[in-house]
Amino acid sequence: MIEVRNLHKYYGTLHVLRGIDVDIAKGEVFSVIGPSGSGKSTFLRCLNFLEEYQEGDVRFDGRLVGYRETVGKRLRAGAGSIAALRTRMGMVFQSFNLFSHKTVLENVMEGPVIVQKKPRGEVRTMALDLLAQVGLSEKAEQYPSKLSGGQQQRVGIARALAMQPEVMLFDEPTSALDPELVGEVLDVMKSLATGGMTMVIVTHEMSFAREVSDRVMMMDEGVVVEIDRPEVIFGSPRQARTADFLRRVVH
Repeated sequence: MIEVRNLHKYYGTLHVLRGIDVDIAKGEVFSVIGPSGSGKSTFLRCLNFLEEYQEGDVRFDGRLVGYRETVGKRLRAGAGSIAALRTRMGMVFQSFNLFSHKTVLENVMEGPVIVQKKPRGEVRTMALDLLAQVGLSEKAEQYPSKLSGGQQQRVGIARALAMQPEVMLFDEPTSALDPELVGEVLDVMKSLATGGMTMVIVTHEMSFAREVSDRVMMMDEGVVVEIDRPEVIFGSPRQARTADFLRRVVH
């Protein structure tokens, strides 16, 4: 479903991604781990062109992401095609980014009504179903300020799912949460994984990555150190850099 070839990303002279190659299959749960500053979030944001990459290819369902192909050179895609891509790739961020002046239900309904032009009645029914799925039916008419961080993040997941994406991208979705709230968000993500959703997850929750992932990619300094099944990455990593990282973070 997602093909990445020789992906490079620069911020000025800073070379952040240095030739990433990876394929992610439909229905796969693919986790990305590594130290801070290794390029994990930048990689994730290149997948839906929230970050513009300078070299290499990112393809989603066979189509080049963010660019259009012409003879001899590549041109940036139009805003419409990039927006259309993002409706197919839901994204959940570290910060919740909810509309503070809208209720929980209105937050979840916003995308399908405004972007996809779907009927409000139909969207309301779907949004209530999604809030039930993330365990927040009773919070539908409340405002985000009345919710805990874990509840806000679950609303963020429901909001992304409301667009009926084919892939869900998670950028360290629990990093802004107090430790006792992490589990409720991870439980929702586990249920999505069980349901067959294609997921790419940048995470520092190692036990979660080990339990839920089909494959795990270890990154450091903008390169892929290794990609393998979680039992290999966490049980007998092939690269010393992976083993060293895990020794520091797994308790």
